[in-house]
Amino acid sequence: AMLAVPLVMIGKGLPVIPILGGVYAAIAGLRISYILIHFPTIRYEIDARLVWLSDAPLEAANGLLLRTATDLIPIAAFKVRGLLELETLAELPATTCTTNDIVIADIALGRAAAVDLFSAFKETGSFVLVDALTGATLAGGIVKAVRQTTAEIAASAFRLSNDMLARGVCAGLAPTDSEFRRRAEEVAIILRAAGVTVELG
Repeated sequence: AMLAVPLVMIGKGLPVIPILGGVYAAIAGLRISYILIHFPTIRYEIDARLVWLSDAPLEAANGLLLRTATDLIPIAAFKVRGLLELETLAELPATTCTTNDIVIADIALGRAAAVDLFSAFKETGSFVLVDALTGATLAGGIVKAVRQTTAEIAASAFRLSNDMLARGVCAGLAPTDSEFRRRAEEVAIILRAAGVTVELG
């Protein structure tokens, strides 16, 4: 969405955006121009193209986060639809990926997020895929299409399970150990501070 905002030129040609720019400008006899401000589209599901950067293959069970220029969003579902063959640009059927693969994927976001088509706005149309447990960058991608999905998917929280924790920051600790619980709570605090809704269990 685009919004035209009045831009008043004053002094040495410096732009100022006043609260009631049009009224003030008419009274003061100032020259008005307009700037366009872009508001990214709020969506829950994206059709993406990614380059898989990690040495490790896709392991969605670890939990995935999508990082944009302005946000960190939990991923409710990640589905590899195919791979792009670089020489012919043909789409090859696939369900997983490895290093340097060009991946065609459907990504359902865990909550509403501001995203755009990469072809229209590169800043809000690109992202990186992050492992929720280790923070490692797994892939870099672009948004090819956006879709609105059901509120049930959008409202889902990122579930930080004991199995996930045991493979990461709580390796070597029993789930009944107080240190296991402390580390789990610390991870949840960090994710919530980044705007991710987290459930422990």
